[in-house]
Amino acid sequence: MIICRLYIKNIDYLSLVERLMPLITRELSDLNNVFTDIIKKIISKNNKPRVFTKVLVSLIPNKDELAVSLLQQYSYDILLYANKALHNLMIIADIKSIKARTLERACGRLIKLEIQIGNIDYEQTAVNLMPMTFDVINKDNKMAGKAISIITKNYKFIEKMLRAALKELPEDEKNEMLVNILREFRKEIIDAVNQAIIRNGIKAELKDINFASKPCQNS
Repeated sequence: MIICRLYIKNIDYLSLVERLMPLITRELSDLNNVFTDIIKKIISKNNKPRVFTKVLVSLIPNKDELAVSLLQQYSYDILLYANKALHNLMIIADIKSIKARTLERACGRLIKLEIQIGNIDYEQTAVNLMPMTFDVINKDNKMAGKAISIITKNYKFIEKMLRAALKELPEDEKNEMLVNILREFRKEIIDAVNQAIIRNGIKAELKDINFASKPCQNS
């Protein structure tokens, strides 16, 4: 089991509501009753939050606590969405749980998300992600370009070797290896997540992230 802890701050809930409104209106439409139709018309117009909704959001105290409460309340739906996103990235694993809480730190209030990931198919995931890894390697570097060329020409053999090597490792050692790799790329992961937040039109900041491995129960 891999445990990932994310620390998020400076969430602009108006931008979050703006981004989530199409999803909210779709969910209300799916319920298909008079009451939800009325709510949809009150809070949104053309999948955008109305002025009333924006004012209401701005007046809500303790928004972080409310966000944590809603995340826990809809954790099942969030897990379904998160696992679908994971599989779309060709990562063969299951997000088992997502827990949230608010924290007070010297840098201000944070939301801490703790995500547990298990059932990781290391062999298939490594093979799936290998081409993507080649894309991010600096091919202008002569040695790197030559290494990629050799691996590409011998891809089937490299794939077999990779699968065999990973298959021989105990699960706990594979988890520990992944955690060590993720820790090495911690800064790059934080930067990538913050860039993704900006691309999605949400104002927030991933302040920190850390990783740990949890021993398998049968080890």
